[in-house]
Amino acid sequence: MSLHIRSRPFAYLSILWMAVIYFLSSRPGSDFPAMFVGADKLVHFAVFGMLGLLITGALGRPGTGAPWGRILLVTVVVALYGVLDEFHQSFVPGRTSSAGDVMADAAGGFVATAGAYRFRLPVNKAGHG
Repeated sequence: MSLHIRSRPFAYLSILWMAVIYFLSSRPGSDFPAMFVGADKLVHFAVFGMLGLLITGALGRPGTGAPWGRILLVTVVVALYGVLDEFHQSFVPGRTSSAGDVMADAAGGFVATAGAYRFRLPVNKAGHG
């Protein structure tokens, strides 16, 4: 499995999205509106799902065969960034870290990446750059 960056724009967007996540994680808990129970897990799922799509786009389409290695790789990268995000959040006033958030992060990354390959979204085609 080749791990070369095949699309620089998607690679840059991945880094930019990670910076957005870091910025949002730096905000005190009081900056966010109160929502229904579990809403934070949906937000984590969506935000880290987007990160998974962007990383998938950066890696491009795998060669022949099933893309499970790529899906696993992207899921692990997204989950590790989720762990770092939760560690960072533990130092922010009014925020706490949660294993449930990391699980939602990993699930979002997995579902988005697997969906991109399953439905052959343009995000998983090799780019030029």
